[in-house]
Amino acid sequence: MNRIHHKKRKFFLISLAIFLSLALAATIFLPYVIDINNYKGFIETKAGELLNRRVSIEQIQLHLINGIGIRCVGVVIGDASGKGRFISAKDMLLKFKPLPLLKKEVAIRKIILEHPRINLERDPEGKFSFPTLKIAKKKKKEPAAAKWKLSRLSIDRILIRNGQVRLIDRAVYDKGLPIKIKELNLSIEKFELGRPFDLILDAQLDRGKHKTSRIELSARIVGLDKNTFDPANIKLTAQAKIRDWDLTAFNAYYKKYLPWDNLAGLANFELDYQGNLTNDFKLEAKVVLGAARLIYNKLYAAPVSVRAGRGKITVTLKNDRLDMHINSINVDCGEFNITGDLLLGNLLSPRHSIKLRAACSPFSFEYGKRYIPYEVIPAKVSDFIKHSVRQGTIERLSVNLDG
Repeated sequence: MNRIHHKKRKFFLISLAIFLSLALAATIFLPYVIDINNYKGFIETKAGELLNRRVSIEQIQLHLINGIGIRCVGVVIGDASGKGRFISAKDMLLKFKPLPLLKKEVAIRKIILEHPRINLERDPEGKFSFPTLKIAKKKKKEPAAAKWKLSRLSIDRILIRNGQVRLIDRAVYDKGLPIKIKELNLSIEKFELGRPFDLILDAQLDRGKHKTSRIELSARIVGLDKNTFDPANIKLTAQAKIRDWDLTAFNAYYKKYLPWDNLAGLANFELDYQGNLTNDFKLEAKVVLGAARLIYNKLYAAPVSVRAGRGKITVTLKNDRLDMHINSINVDCGEFNITGDLLLGNLLSPRHSIKLRAACSPFSFEYGKRYIPYEVIPAKVSDFIKHSVRQGTIERLSVNLDG
């Protein structure tokens, strides 16, 4: 009995060794035997049909280590005009599952993009230049000779390493506001159009003069449609940290929402976002200001300087009503500190409202004269303050304003 068991075990080990040897030989030599570049034209055509864009690949290699896959070198996906580039990547690795192809489904285990360059545009109506995928709708019966059409696309994981994104945004500036993101590392888990997926991002936002702002983002995205990229239908839950945000460089995005004319300086943010990408969202932000300058020509002839400040901002946009609540304000203006709360209501309407509760520490009147809103008070009063009042200290100042 032991002899029979020993023979079976020996036969199994020999068979296993032969199988592993054949698998290893196939892994090493098959890419040299089969030239997958013979199918490059077919792959470019099918990928172009799927993306509605021109697709070109310099070289394709069969990749059999850790699963079936292909490596594409010199990948270019054209833009909507067909003249420029939407995405270009030095190297792209795709690892896929072969069995779903029999059901007209593409199930990809992993996509890795090395050093991609992505060019985006947003038009004056707020639409992005993303390609739309052609996913075939399921039918009850199909003829046996029907052409092969993709019915489902799923990707377990997408990785982007050391990428760059360049966005030209014409929705906030007619000539196009250029935004450049570099050192982009992105991870997307369980991606499938029409289903929720998770995203983690780390990048540097270029703010000119060899300076950058650091961005860390984690998000869950719901509602990315199969055929159109409609920001109104995309639901986003995200947390982000931004370091050294340049308030001047991106002033175009929030200028129309602010009660003052301009804002300059650097700030750090911790953000929580819930809602869609257009007209229905809630944004909460913890803000720490560095040195900043507030330009408010309606009240002040000269900019107001701030050494440092902190507070919490809640922005809510729903049905074209925009409210902004700034609470826990603590601003260092040099000789004195300001604390309080500010509520700006219905900012998109000509009849918006303001509620201000603020107090400040004691300061000399001579120092405080620079913050008096001379532009809106009578000339006789402003002349009296400027030329007649020379000394004194304001021990306590509090403001309550509704209007």
